[in-house]
Amino acid sequence: MDIHLYNTLTRRKELFVPLSKDEIKLYSCGPTVYGDPHIWNMRAYMFVDILKSTLRSVWWYTVNHVMNITDVGHLTDDGDQWEDKMEKWARRENKTVWEVARMYENNFKKYMSELMISHPDVYTRATEYIQEQIDMVQALTEKWFTYVIEWDGVYMDTSKVQDYGKLAQLDFEWMNSDHRWDGAKIDSSKKRNLSDFALWKISPKDEQRSMEWVYDGDRSWAMVVDDTFNENDFRLKSDYQGDIVFVKRSEVTDEEERLRWFPWRHIECSAMANAELWKHIDIHTWWIDHVTVHHTNEIAQAECSLWCSKWVNRRMHNQFLNIDGWKVSKSKWDDLSIPGIIAKWYDALDLRYFYLTWHYRNFLDFSWEAMESAKKTRSNLAKKISSQVSLEDIKLLDSYVPYPLYKKAEASLADDLDTVSVLTLLHSHAWSSHEDAMDALLLDQVILKIWLIDLVKEVLTQKNVDAPDSIKELAEQRQSAKKAKEYEKADSLREQITNEWRTVKDVSWWYELEPLT
Repeated sequence: MDIHLYNTLTRRKELFVPLSKDEIKLYSCGPTVYGDPHIWNMRAYMFVDILKSTLRSVWWYTVNHVMNITDVGHLTDDGDQWEDKMEKWARRENKTVWEVARMYENNFKKYMSELMISHPDVYTRATEYIQEQIDMVQALTEKWFTYVIEWDGVYMDTSKVQDYGKLAQLDFEWMNSDHRWDGAKIDSSKKRNLSDFALWKISPKDEQRSMEWVYDGDRSWAMVVDDTFNENDFRLKSDYQGDIVFVKRSEVTDEEERLRWFPWRHIECSAMANAELWKHIDIHTWWIDHVTVHHTNEIAQAECSLWCSKWVNRRMHNQFLNIDGWKVSKSKWDDLSIPGIIAKWYDALDLRYFYLTWHYRNFLDFSWEAMESAKKTRSNLAKKISSQVSLEDIKLLDSYVPYPLYKKAEASLADDLDTVSVLTLLHSHAWSSHEDAMDALLLDQVILKIWLIDLVKEVLTQKNVDAPDSIKELAEQRQSAKKAKEYEKADSLREQITNEWRTVKDVSWWYELEPLT
C-alpha cells in the first residue's frame, strides 16, 4: 500500500518515496528549554510520533529521527534584537542558565514519556554543535552569501539566493517592502534587504551573555567564562557533552573583547541536521508558523552552504492549538501544561486522545469540556472492546495476525495520517466482533498509544466481579433478547434480575450489573 503525505513545499499530498530504502531521515525542531512546554507545544511532538510510528510499524521503514534542544546562548525570536529567553528565565528563577536548561530539558523528556511519545534516536543540543554552526557560517562567507554589519553581526544576503522564500511562496519584492504588516523583519537601516537575517551575532559592548565565543589563533574558538568558573562544576550541572575550550573573562584580549560572538536561532537547526543526517533529508517537521521565517531561512543557509538544490525532500507542518480562537502560548494559559492537565484529574493519555480527534493540519480548539469528552470517549471505547475480548486474548496480542479493521485503519493512515478516520473506525466496529476488537488493540499498541489495553484489562477485571453466574446468565439472555428485538422477554428477564437484588445498566454494546440500592 502506498502512503501519501502532505508536502508544504508543493502544497499538496504526494506519494512518499524515501531517498534511500535503508533509512528515512527525519528531523524535527525541538523545544527551547527556558520553561515547561504547554499543550500547544506537545501537539507538534504528538504529530511527529504518529508519523514516525506509522512509517516504522505499518510500513516497516527504518527511521533515523533527530530532534534539537535549543538551550543556552541563542536568541529565540524572529527579530534580530530580542533578549535571550534563557537569560531572562534564569534571572526569574535565580539559577544559572545551564541549570534552567537542564531542568526544563528533563521535564520535557518526562512529558514526552507521559504522553507515550517515542523519543528521537538522537537529541542534539545547540550548545554542543557550536563548531558546526561556525563552519556553516564560514562556508556561506567563502561563497559570498554574507556581509557584516559593524558591531552587530554576520548576515545572510537573501538577494543572492535565487529561490529565497520558495517554501512560504512569498513575493521577494514584498518581503523587502517597507509596508509589511507582519513585522517579521525589522531594522532596515543597516540590512541590505529587510528579508536578510542574522547568522552570527556580536554581543553589545555593555552586555555580558552567559554564552559568548571569541576567536584567537592560539586557542581557536573558546567560550568566555567568569574568573570564578569551575569546569568540573560546569560539566556536572550542564551535562555538557563533547569538547570545548574555555577562556576566562580577565584573559580576553582587547581585540577579542570587541568581538564576542554568539549564534542566532536559524543557523543551529541547519548545522545540527546536516551534522547528523548529512546533505539530503527525507522529512523536516514543525509548526506551521515556521514556514514564513525560520524554515525559509533554514533552507536558504543550508542549501547555499552545501551547494544542494533540495536539502529537505518534504516539509510537514502541523496547525495551531487554539482556545477561543486564540493560539495557545506560554504567555497565556500557563496552567495548560502536562502537570496542569493531571492536576485536574485527567490522564496524560486523555490529552493524547484529544490530539487524535482532529487532523494534524487542522486547527484544534481546546476546552475543558473537550478534555472531559476525550476522557469519557476513551473510556467508553475500552468498554466497547472489552465486550469482545478476554484477559487471555490480550496475552496473545503480540502473536495476533490483523484482520480487515486493521487494514482499513492502515489505509486511513496512508492518507496523510488521518487519525480522525481511524478513531471513527474503532468506535463503529471495534466492538462488533472478536477480530475487530483485537485489531483495535493491536492498532493502539503500535500507533495510537492511548493505552486502551490497560483500560480494557481494568474493565475485564472489575466487570460484574461480585455477580453470581446465575445473574450473569440472566443478563446475557436479556442482552440476546434485546438484540433479537424480543422486548417483552427482555423486560421479564430484567424483572428477574431485579428480584435478585441486582440492577442491570444498559449500554449500546454490553451490560453492567450493580447491587440494587
